[in-house]
Amino acid sequence: RDALARSTAQRPLTELYAGETWSQVRALALKARSLGYDPVMLVASAGLGLQHVLTPAPAYAATFSPGHPDSVGTTLSDSQVWWAGLPHVDVPPGGRAIWVLSEAYSRAVGQHLYEKTAPSDLLVFGGSREICDAVRIPPDRSLRRALGGTVTSLNVRSATQWLTLADGKDPFAGSTRAKWHAWA
Repeated sequence: RDALARSTAQRPLTELYAGETWSQVRALALKARSLGYDPVMLVASAGLGLQHVLTPAPAYAATFSPGHPDSVGTTLSDSQVWWAGLPHVDVPPGGRAIWVLSEAYSRAVGQHLYEKTAPSDLLVFGGSREICDAVRIPPDRSLRRALGGTVTSLNVRSATQWLTLADGKDPFAGSTRAKWHAWA
């Protein structure tokens, strides 16, 4: 927190985050827009809380991934307390949401995020077993051949494929889920 407060150089989160997963996040946003969706993209950040992807921020090092030198908690409870203490943008409750979460982030932020945003429709790509099966699309490593990329970007690539299969129609509809299962 002190390092964040001292830093003066800032840039939008979409430019701050790097790596294959974040290039896929940008591709997901482009795909959504090309299909006629109007996404509002947020980041669940272990260092910054829930923020819009265009929020300017300094470089930082924090993660909910266990065993990492920059992990913010040694236990799940520590991580959840840390997350609850971070600033979060206001999200009007009741909207429709697609979340792409690793297991570690899902466990740390999922319940709080759900309570804060109270989406009327929800799809979670990846996530953890604590997420209800009715809304969760669990990671499936066997899809790597079809989707390409690394295991760490598989959830984002799955979300992109889901939107592709929805083809501009309701991504929350049972017909889209059926297309996904047939494709997978």
